[in-house]
Amino acid sequence: MTAQPQDKKKMTPGEYLALEKSALDIKYEFFDGEAFAMVGAGRNHNRINVNLTVELGGKFKADKSTCNLFSNDMRVKIAENYVYPDIVIYCGNPEFEDDEFDTLDIFGNKRSVPYWLSGFWGTIRSSECFS
Repeated sequence: MTAQPQDKKKMTPGEYLALEKSALDIKYEFFDGEAFAMVGAGRNHNRINVNLTVELGGKFKADKSTCNLFSNDMRVKIAENYVYPDIVIYCGNPEFEDDEFDTLDIFGNKRSVPYWLSGFWGTIRSSECFS
């Protein structure tokens, strides 16, 4: 007898957010109805992320810019997906999905740019943001 592939049950955004908020030490991203556990980044990835964050933050401050940034622990909503970009640059006041201020709404922040340093997901996500 051959095992047959099972259709995965798609999660709703509400189910994902409940999972995410109940997880004590795991972050999940949500893409097209599926939750994906996040893995830790390597040493070089972290160095690049910290260096970019410091440089961009310093530049925004020196220029007295209305732009600012969040680093990799800010959950971002893009359409019906939830992701953790390495860096998010936003200009003006950030707009959040709800009163918990833990999810930046990319479509509420028209002048926002999420950025991923590497990987397959970054390619897909970046194209999804602006399609």
